[in-house]
Amino acid sequence: MYQKVIDFGETKTISSTWWDSGISGSALNINNLIKAEGWKGNSSDCVYLPLGSNYIGANINFISLRPDGPSYVRYVLIQYTKTTDEAIAIGSDTDYSTTEKIVGTWIDGKPLYEKTIVGTSPSSIGDYATDLTNIDFCMLKDCIIQGGFGYSLNIAYQDNYVDIKTDGTSIYFYYPTGDNVFTNKPFFATIQYTKTTD
Repeated sequence: MYQKVIDFGETKTISSTWWDSGISGSALNINNLIKAEGWKGNSSDCVYLPLGSNYIGANINFISLRPDGPSYVRYVLIQYTKTTDEAIAIGSDTDYSTTEKIVGTWIDGKPLYEKTIVGTSPSSIGDYATDLTNIDFCMLKDCIIQGGFGYSLNIAYQDNYVDIKTDGTSIYFYYPTGDNVFTNKPFFATIQYTKTTD
């Protein structure tokens, strides 16, 4: 969703009948008008004035929604969607899965994959092997360990941290000496990566 402030240059009277603003909707690539608010913008009246809006013909039209008379406005804030926007698959990057899936595109144009590794953290500082292969680039999106202090904790916490090797073959767990808060606990590590085979 986009928003834009329109300055008419002078105060306009918007009544209870549709008023053609003279502002081209096609020039803004408007698909749907979501909301419009007006205000005078001076010291005597800075109250927001709700307006009705439509984009049916060539220009954007406004109508006053005040029950007690017209709205006197110089500025109008509009919120809208564009005809040039592509559909977005909402949730593709927030639906966690232990099965590999494509969640987007990396900066080099390659598909960006994501997978959540589920396991038990090592009993001491060290690596946990993954089943990932043919990794070109990888990063650890997040890692949750259950059980520390009776909570689910996102690493890093204090001096503890989790990292992943650049080839994606193992996850590295580090704990301070004698700290067993995170050892031998269930963990969920979500990794994003590209592949050498793409």
